[in-house]
Amino acid sequence: MSKSFHVYDQGAPPDCKVFKANRDRWMDPRKKVLHETLRPTPWECHEMRGFIAARAKKELTRADVEALAKELAETGIEEVGRFLKSPEAVFEDLVEQDAVEAGMTALARSLKFHTESKGKVKPTPHPLDKLMQDASATMPPAEVITWLLKLDWPRFDDELLDRRIDKLFEDMRRAEFAGDTETVGKLRTHASRLEGTKTLKDHVELNRKETVQAAPKTRADVFPQTFIRAKRQIDEATGRIVLKVGMDTRSTSMGTMTVAR
Repeated sequence: MSKSFHVYDQGAPPDCKVFKANRDRWMDPRKKVLHETLRPTPWECHEMRGFIAARAKKELTRADVEALAKELAETGIEEVGRFLKSPEAVFEDLVEQDAVEAGMTALARSLKFHTESKGKVKPTPHPLDKLMQDASATMPPAEVITWLLKLDWPRFDDELLDRRIDKLFEDMRRAEFAGDTETVGKLRTHASRLEGTKTLKDHVELNRKETVQAAPKTRADVFPQTFIRAKRQIDEATGRIVLKVGMDTRSTSMGTMTVAR
């Protein structure tokens, strides 16, 4: 099986707008932390999907989705320390915020607008368009949850997290007295996760502060040093070999010591 490759010999290849936008978005660790303050991480989405599904019905109407969104905004999901920012955003019109739109030029946006207005390109439908068109229609919870997880989910404030963490430690102590090691492990993991949420928020606040570089210090303290150098020599008075620590400009005398033969 043979493969053919085409070499682009007209200078550097054109930049991929999607790749460039994603690179600028995620290459800085501080920006990554800022994104995660509003958007759940992949492992959080996996857990949140199960928690939301447990609260939802088997089939959801528009009224059911509105009630579910309101509940998620008021009580949130304590297991991950997040809550739905705006229940009204569930049925709001889509706003083009993807990387391709952000990298488009004014001419490209104008051409896209005219092609969509002429019917050549259909605009992207809302994920819950079926419920928006017919209030009595139903949708499976999986599709609704997928859309909910794409919205903003900020973290709880520190006061609520502190109360929740204290309650978890209290329940953990009771489980220890009862000898329930499995419950103790689950509660400890949950409390540690919420503590990590607080730590991450503090890290974000530290990154937002502008660090002012201190002026370089020109002063340098110099401490004098002395070197003690021992020498073996013959004592003229006794004729014995002695070890003498001599005193000179860079040394200190420690006397003499006779070395036994």
